[in-house]
Amino acid sequence: ALRRVTTDVRGDTAPWRASRDTCNTMYASETDLSAKERTKFRLEEKRYQLHREQTFLTRRHKKVAGPLVTRACSLEDAIDLCCLGDIVANGGGIHGVRVVVTKNDVIAFEIPDRPGLLLIPNAIDLQTQKQWLVQSVTTMCEPPAETNHGVRHGSFAGLWDASLENRWLVPEEKNETIHAPNATANRWRAEASSSNTKPEKSAAIAARVLLEKLRWATLGPPYDWSTRKYKETVVYSQVPDDVKRHCKRLAAAAGHPEFKASAGLVNYYRAGDALAGHVDDAERDMTKPIVSFSLGSPCVFLVGGDDRDVEPTAFVLRSGDAVVLSGKARSRFHGVPRVFVENDETTDGHGALLKAPPELSCPETWHEHPDVARYVRGGRVNVSVRDID
Repeated sequence: ALRRVTTDVRGDTAPWRASRDTCNTMYASETDLSAKERTKFRLEEKRYQLHREQTFLTRRHKKVAGPLVTRACSLEDAIDLCCLGDIVANGGGIHGVRVVVTKNDVIAFEIPDRPGLLLIPNAIDLQTQKQWLVQSVTTMCEPPAETNHGVRHGSFAGLWDASLENRWLVPEEKNETIHAPNATANRWRAEASSSNTKPEKSAAIAARVLLEKLRWATLGPPYDWSTRKYKETVVYSQVPDDVKRHCKRLAAAAGHPEFKASAGLVNYYRAGDALAGHVDDAERDMTKPIVSFSLGSPCVFLVGGDDRDVEPTAFVLRSGDAVVLSGKARSRFHGVPRVFVENDETTDGHGALLKAPPELSCPETWHEHPDVARYVRGGRVNVSVRDID
């Protein structure tokens, strides 16, 4: 007979992204945390981040490793954007949630202790969510956009199609022209060559692996962290017109009708990913807002104060929700410690499983793009845009 016991240890690691959206493994145990890391913001990150506990099986008095089990995550203190209307109708709750904007077809909420943070549930409709999700994996991550793969693998086009065709990316030739439309077309190879051997693993990488490890892509001029300036003289991708239109609509509702959606990032989260607490301070004019849209799987979004010693407020963002960071909120620490995918088996305040909506994540439902639905099922996409003019 087998007997299962559990032990309270952390399981697999999750990549954390700092403010530059670089990936690090940052899964130290609590005993390893320095006093500096025991800030209120960091403690809340640890509270919501993914923990997998190792289970053990015993057989004939010997302990053997069993499956990893996701530790339960309580969301009782988090504000779910889908419940904001009900919270206001019942007096605003302990946070004093209130409606601040009802114009331009926008209904926005805020809480008094986070001034300038506008919460907008269902900011974009389902059809727009579908359109942006398709674009995020097929066009928004294509050259001349820069991605997290650029430093190691150079510029390459056709990632989505190559992943569906099980192709491999071979090393970049030194004489290839960076960002030329067809410069990288010949870098994809079939899974098996004519001699039925795969490309050398040391020299090639599978497109599916690259897609799974895609973490960010630039919209508009990319940012140069060495000079702390936007590279406006290089060839760059444009912010899609539909994204611009919705950004302007939300920014205007927040009191910024002059907002120009000129640059941004597409962030790609897979199961276990997180974005560490940071402040977006790269822009010359910090009075201009940032508009951010959540797509796919739900997440926890933390917003704190001027430093990490201020305890943050937790929000649950769902697909189609948006937030606007304006005013004082523009310089507040914020981050995403957790993304909820279907197999996490985490429930919301109503007992419903937290996962991407079936219209976006079920191949049988989204007939036009079943492969995009499979991708969405395992993660989240975020589109954030700012005015750098």
